[in-house]
Amino acid sequence: MRILTEAASCSNLAYPLVSNGPIGSQQSTISFIEPYDQNTWTLRQIVDYVSQAFYSGIEAVAYDRYNWLYNFYRVGAKAVSRTGAWIIPAGQRDPQAVRDALDILHTGAVEIRQAQSAFSAGGQQYPAGSYIIYMNQPYSGFAKTLLEVQEYPHLLQYPDGPPQRPYDVTAQTLPMLLGFQANLVTSAFSVSTKLLSEIKPAAVTMPATPPATGAYALGAESYGVFQIVSKLQKQGIPTFRAAKQFADGGRTFPAGTFIVPPTDAARQILQNQSSSTGIAVFALSAVPRIEGVQLKPGTKIGLLKPANNLQSGWLMWMFDQYGVNYSVVKAQDYTNLAGRFDAIIMPTGVSKNSITNGLNPNNYTAEWSWAFGVGEDGWNKLRDFVTAGGTLVAYGSGANTPQQLFELPLRSILPSDSSVFYCPGALLSQEIDSNNPVAWGMDPKNPAWFDEDRAYELTDPNKYPVQVVSKYPDSGEQLQSGWLIGGEYLNGAVNGLSWTVGRGSVVTFGSEIGFRTWNRGEEKMIFNAMYQGPSQKLTPDQFQRLGR
Repeated sequence: MRILTEAASCSNLAYPLVSNGPIGSQQSTISFIEPYDQNTWTLRQIVDYVSQAFYSGIEAVAYDRYNWLYNFYRVGAKAVSRTGAWIIPAGQRDPQAVRDALDILHTGAVEIRQAQSAFSAGGQQYPAGSYIIYMNQPYSGFAKTLLEVQEYPHLLQYPDGPPQRPYDVTAQTLPMLLGFQANLVTSAFSVSTKLLSEIKPAAVTMPATPPATGAYALGAESYGVFQIVSKLQKQGIPTFRAAKQFADGGRTFPAGTFIVPPTDAARQILQNQSSSTGIAVFALSAVPRIEGVQLKPGTKIGLLKPANNLQSGWLMWMFDQYGVNYSVVKAQDYTNLAGRFDAIIMPTGVSKNSITNGLNPNNYTAEWSWAFGVGEDGWNKLRDFVTAGGTLVAYGSGANTPQQLFELPLRSILPSDSSVFYCPGALLSQEIDSNNPVAWGMDPKNPAWFDEDRAYELTDPNKYPVQVVSKYPDSGEQLQSGWLIGGEYLNGAVNGLSWTVGRGSVVTFGSEIGFRTWNRGEEKMIFNAMYQGPSQKLTPDQFQRLGR
């Protein structure tokens, strides 16, 4: 059984939450029978509350075993009466996205089968190795929820009134969040399959060593490629990216393709990482004579993380998974930001106040000094970091902060009235310029994750050199999955922008492209931006010589 239990948290787990009066609503309701009448709430109480909820649940099961087991059986019996199947085709543009989705489903006890030969289903041909999730299985509801498009009901507090706020977000469509294809087939089909007991990366073969004039190439389509980039960076192996599309050996490589010199050390890393991720490595007979960039060796990433900023915590988790060379920006670092970092990431929730004021030193001990405020002097030093050549990447509400820091010519265009415009966590239509370095490797139609975020109008395109990385369509259906009221207000609005400020760069996204690490297909643009800003531009001759 899967039962969610939650308890009220504290704004700071190190200290009790103290209020002037009783905490929380004092009105008794059917779902909140006994209001909490005290003015303090502590970590000890949280632990006790959750523990008691857990043990009381276990006790209920122990005393009523028959009904729990019988109802559990009825749930399973209903599930196996479903028909149809979801098919995830083999050979997709992002093997990491497919693997991550399969891992999630497998962890949720979903039975996943793999086709042993090519087959036809629902009028479409599928290659051998495609994954099949039949709906007549006990946990098919979990797979259905994560793979289908969500159509959230239009719930209002009263007729023509404001919307009823949902408990959480309204879309969790994995194919759109991660960036892969999954098709629901409702008609019968026949194919020999194998039930998977574990999820393995797609099988890939390492190519022969390229000639001296050539190099190894990695596509930019998979967000998983940045695991490999981190390994190359850690070992000090030069890494390049092609700025234009090129062809080699009958294959076309898009802008953003990673190019790695054919050394023994590079081959060992690429072979190991390709095998563990399923991302293919190619051998080029000759490095193309086109413009490109060289990633700065050992690129140093700073993460702005105010105390209790959950969004920064999720990004820390993602960076840890991918081995990114990063550290949290401490108050003490502002004396020499350029010496400590090449690029700084500013997630949702980072504001001028959290930077300049931070935690009050009078209320916190020295161990919290990393989160103390840095004042106007630190604020100005952050500006100097960028204008002198640094890179700043901000998204969600964090994008307001560089707008304030540099007076970026942006105007929010969305109504503040929730009865007119409302989007509490949904996937929206988006147009992405995949030729822009920030969007290299992106699907031009990758949806945007939007959770009560902002959309902009560019008011003065001449104030700073600026490029539009992504925008919302000028017309048509903006909602792809979830719930949206007033989608027409998004028509033509800009989302992602790449600015040149002084000698540095600023990348802003009005939407939250790093939401809980869910929307990894979009989150790839954070990685693109943080490595691209500090990189060195190369002429066609320099690129062909791989920087030599």
